[in-house]
Amino acid sequence: MTSSQHSGSRVIQTLSPTGFALSLSSILAVAVLSACDSGGEKIRHLPVLERGKVIGIVSDRDLYKALGPRSRRRGVVPKKGTTALYVAPKKVRHIMRRGVITVGPDAALSEAAWLMAGRKIGALPVVDRSKLVGIVTSTDLLLTFATMARSLDKLMGST
Repeated sequence: MTSSQHSGSRVIQTLSPTGFALSLSSILAVAVLSACDSGGEKIRHLPVLERGKVIGIVSDRDLYKALGPRSRRRGVVPKKGTTALYVAPKKVRHIMRRGVITVGPDAALSEAAWLMAGRKIGALPVVDRSKLVGIVTSTDLLLTFATMARSLDKLMGST
């Protein structure tokens, strides 16, 4: 019996739909703007697509490593009390992580959690028939498991 054949909570019930994805030729500035322009919600993982298929992922840490402080040598002086970043003219293909592990929408939440913990990764793109349908993050899983634990606590009579 595969994980998608037994009962339990599924990734599809927890995933965050992703309105943001990058292409191989996206420049870092686009990645930074995509991560920041999320309606107030911080985006920490951006899938990279080629011909509609997930081929990589860029995390906020990948972006931080690729971005450097603006240099006075480049004629940019940040205002006092602010942080300025110089966005190098690199493309996403140079900083993305390849060999991305994905899950299907019918994967069990426990399977996704074990994969993420075992591989020490913070997000899994959710793919259905080679098409990106969303992303499940460690935060999504923690919130779901916390909600499940709270419900169980109520059933058991403890708070």
